[in-house]
Amino acid sequence: MVLCISRPHVGDFVDYALISPTDEQLQKLNEDIAQYSGAEDNSEKVRAGSTLSCRILEVDKKGNPTKLISADGINSLRLYDADGYNNAVFLINELCSTLYSGNMGTTRSLKMEDLEDNYFSETATEVIKNLSITSSIYGKTKKVSGSKYPNILSEEKGMGVGTIIINGKNKIRNEGLGQSNQDKPYLGTGDISSLPNSNKGITVTYTNYQINNNSNNFKSITLRSVLSKKPYWIASRSITFQSYALFYVKYYNWTSNAGFGQRNLFQSSDISNSFDCGVSPIIILNDGVKAKYIQKYNSLFNKWKLE
Repeated sequence: MVLCISRPHVGDFVDYALISPTDEQLQKLNEDIAQYSGAEDNSEKVRAGSTLSCRILEVDKKGNPTKLISADGINSLRLYDADGYNNAVFLINELCSTLYSGNMGTTRSLKMEDLEDNYFSETATEVIKNLSITSSIYGKTKKVSGSKYPNILSEEKGMGVGTIIINGKNKIRNEGLGQSNQDKPYLGTGDISSLPNSNKGITVTYTNYQINNNSNNFKSITLRSVLSKKPYWIASRSITFQSYALFYVKYYNWTSNAGFGQRNLFQSSDISNSFDCGVSPIIILNDGVKAKYIQKYNSLFNKWKLE
């Protein structure tokens, strides 16, 4: 008896055919990493090969795959200091799109909005939304002290750097770069003492939260297994504060119960850190891409070919 496999499911495997980057694209990627990552010890990025092993992340109502994610955290990137924060989103996405692009979709990194909108459970999302109530921190703004701030802060939404002064206070920027937005690189730090009203520091919004590995925090156990692999960056920034501000880049660590957390790269007290993680390319497939069954991958999932 021949088993009829009618449609792919979330978690199934496919090999995504890659377009090899040109020498010029590779050179630009390595130059950008050297110039904007803040770290001097990044390994040179080379061509990734002819295919990328992926798992199906989303399917449409007809059962056609619409989004893939790499089956492993790959090709590490080291970020350091204020420039690591300044350019994390830009570099993580550039690395993914340069090394893992194909002709059947658009490649970028996983970002926090993907998780919040599509993959975290309603319970986990509700926790995020209510953090401002339960902890009186998330979504709150505060004047913090320090000597330096990453220059991208002057364009980030919810921050007070570079805004006008009203009644002695920095007006909060209601528009600007969200936590996963960046279309150009930024370099360096700003001097808090040179800002208007600098004796009161800088105004920042608390945007950080953590989702642990508990299976209840995902829409399904399958999604949890698809998203669980070696530690990798998520192309999103976040900020916390004490008496000073801490500037983070989001990441996932499958070995830690903390799960989706963050790495502190810079503080307004001018303290810096360096961290190395893989990246997690996702491919948003073009309309009309279908999958043909190839074989059983293991006891739970099958393998498909895109066409």
